[in-house]
Amino acid sequence: MLVECLQSASTPAAELRDEITRTEGVLARKSAELAASIAGSTPLGAILRLRTEELALGSYLKGLNFRAKTEERAG
Repeated sequence: MLVECLQSASTPAAELRDEITRTEGVLARKSAELAASIAGSTPLGAILRLRTEELALGSYLKGLNFRAKTEERAG
């Protein structure tokens, strides 16, 4: 679904804004989980997995924001 949203040329602006909002929330929760893991006694492998997921979400969010700006200029 996430990839389809980026690839679909007919995605309404409201749906795109909703996806950006959802992704920002997930990213904030993932960042908080990562911070708690670093402060605790979490195995390094789990910390690295969380960081990788955080980076992927950040990249996805940048793509969504780019798409929103592109659609604003075109529309």
